Amino acid sequence: MAIEFVSKSKLPTAFGDFEIIAFQDQSTGEEHIALAKGMDTISNQPILVRIHSECLTGDALLH
Repeated sequence: MAIEFVSKSKLPTAFGDFEIIAFQDQSTGEEHIALAKGMDTISNQPILVRIHSECLTGDALLH
């Protein structure tokens, strides 16, 4: 499965400034997004990750 970077943008929220990053699955054409915070520095520390279901509005925007 090949995932390709599409674009990214700044996303200011009440919880801080994030980056929203869009990707596309080249085999299915499905699009995926990632929200990132604090990725402006390189670190050897583990990165906290949370995976959401396909319903972005229900998972991320309504809670």
